[in-house]
Amino acid sequence: MERPLSPRESGQFVAERSRDVFVDEDGVKRVAQMIYELRESEEFTASGWKMMNPLAPSPDSDEAINLDFTH
Repeated sequence: MERPLSPRESGQFVAERSRDVFVDEDGVKRVAQMIYELRESEEFTASGWKMMNPLAPSPDSDEAINLDFTH
């Protein structure tokens, strides 16, 4: 059995083989910068996410884990 692809490898696989999907390198860099700037903020915690997204499942629930794997 082959090892699973990393997120980077998965993205590269899709980007190289798809005609309708592409990776916007500038967008990736902007999101990385945004995450880096938020890394110490309350917004970047599970409770902060719940406050900003009241319909999101509780951070310590199975539904939250399932949501992470479907995005």
